[in-house]
Amino acid sequence: MKASDAENLGFVFSDFGTRRRFSYEWQDKIIQILKSELSAEF
Repeated sequence: MKASDAENLGFVFSDFGTRRRFSYEWQDKIIQILKSELSAEF
């Protein structure tokens, strides 16, 4: 799914990965990407 598709579907995405994350660095990178690509939905 592309970020532009998410805008058209009207959904909100939340991250609940802090307890079972692979690593802090990996989660931080993913969160930054999600914030930049899905800012209104995230």
